[in-house]
Amino acid sequence: MRQLVAYDWPGNVRELRNVVERAIILSGNKPEIRPEHLTFSSAGPNPALGTSLTFDHDPNLDEIERLYLEKMLEKHSGHRAHVAQVLGISERNLYRLLHKHSLLK
Repeated sequence: MRQLVAYDWPGNVRELRNVVERAIILSGNKPEIRPEHLTFSSAGPNPALGTSLTFDHDPNLDEIERLYLEKMLEKHSGHRAHVAQVLGISERNLYRLLHKHSLLK
């Protein structure tokens, strides 16, 4: 999780989705994504190795996206403008994602 949160995400949510899809494939569809399964394609800063994402089932991309959004909101104390900026998306698109995952408060 630390790797995902620490990364700059210059490609925004599309890049996150691609990284997670590759990680799922590299993990052999096991319920755990380990740091060695994560590959970052852009030339941005290297994230530090962190803990793995562990699920008690095979997560789909929506579940992973929701968990990532929850962590970002927590990290930025619920400040949506900061989260949108970090994700490289507009606040309107962040609002749509939060609505999609029932994370609006």
